[in-house]
Amino acid sequence: MDDDQISSKFEEHMAFLFEQQSVILKHLDEERLVTNVRLDRLEQRECEKAG
Repeated sequence: MDDDQISSKFEEHMAFLFEQQSVILKHLDEERLVTNVRLDRLEQRECEKAG
């Protein structure tokens, strides 16, 4: 492999990793939103019980 091929492969791998990172971050953000909704509901129930 010459330098251009190595550089091209490296760029491909970096693009793939960046894409995977974006997918992971999207899923984490979705999970965070779901968790926040659950916490809000739990907090609301606790307030209703106390109120």
